[in-house]
Amino acid sequence: MIVGLPAASSARSGNRGGRGRRPQRRDRRDDDGAVTAETAVAIPSVVVLLTIFVWILLVVAAQLRVVDAARVGARAAARGETAAEVTSVAEAAAPVGAEAAVSRAGTEVRVEVTVTVDPPAGIPLLPAIPLHAVAFATAEETVADRPDGREHWIGQVPIAPLEEDP
Repeated sequence: MIVGLPAASSARSGNRGGRGRRPQRRDRRDDDGAVTAETAVAIPSVVVLLTIFVWILLVVAAQLRVVDAARVGARAAARGETAAEVTSVAEAAAPVGAEAAVSRAGTEVRVEVTVTVDPPAGIPLLPAIPLHAVAFATAEETVADRPDGREHWIGQVPIAPLEEDP
């Protein structure tokens, strides 16, 4: 055998001393289950993120309803509705479980609406969020509020009283 030349048996087998070797195939059994494991982690993560996103949307929608309820109550109070009527109107416009409080200082009325929004059932990890809104309005003067009872006032503009039909 001459040094540097490959043996005849290796030449027949296709081995050329390291040159021209076929790349070895990776054993596909090493990757079995990798996609399943990744999916098993990814799907619950996506579900959790979607649940949190929906929860945030529900809280924002409830806050908008609380603000609207306070405004509706303040308008009703400014028109001269009773405190019970104002509370009823404000609570009807607010999310379920809301409480409304009405106060008056001079010509200014104040309506405060509060509610605690609980997470959807079956999701105990999300916190309950307290929401709060306050609305102010200037009370409108009416004929009954005027000492002379002769003119009806809306804001600062006098309006003549309505004449009765004969």
